[in-house]
Amino acid sequence: MRLGFTIPLLHTDVRGTCELARQAEALGYSDAWAAETSGPDGFSVAGAVGVSTSTLRIGVGIVPVYTRPPALIAMSALGAQQACAGRFVLGLGVSSEVIVSGWMGQSYEKPVARMRETVEAVRQALAGEKVRYEGETVSVRGFKLDESPGIPVPIYLAALGPKMLALARDMADGVVLFLASEEGVRIAAKAAPGKEIVERIVCVPNEP
Repeated sequence: MRLGFTIPLLHTDVRGTCELARQAEALGYSDAWAAETSGPDGFSVAGAVGVSTSTLRIGVGIVPVYTRPPALIAMSALGAQQACAGRFVLGLGVSSEVIVSGWMGQSYEKPVARMRETVEAVRQALAGEKVRYEGETVSVRGFKLDESPGIPVPIYLAALGPKMLALARDMADGVVLFLASEEGVRIAAKAAPGKEIVERIVCVPNEP
């Protein structure tokens, strides 16, 4: 089992989070996962912590597939992978209608199709291919990264329901859960066998 924490830490800016990440790394933590809501964007935090550490696996868990087109997701993942020296994990999810429609002004429709098509297009781009993709919700016309990430970027999916879990089983390298119960983790592990399960929970540490 790996032990990780969420970045940026509450009430801590990016520079402060980098310092705390170095301390966590020295204490034996294995992972740092950037949560993206209304603070700094996940890729920026992941890249900064990646440059500041040497052993932590660093992921974004998650960035919404509606708020960035696949080409931009691939570009951001390339930068984060370089900053993290090959220790980066790309976590993708559909987020919520409040964030996607209310905050970002984007249409929140056909989430399963949007996730599937985004993963397909992003994987092509990260493999160094020239992407020509026409889907139901995604269109990419001739995009190609200037360079590939070198070390492949794993893609994990936020999957809380049966359709997304099936998609994660077929397309992803892992599953990201948030505040799932013990039974929920078991369900995810059964629905997506062989995939790593990343479970984010809320902890309130205190003096012993």
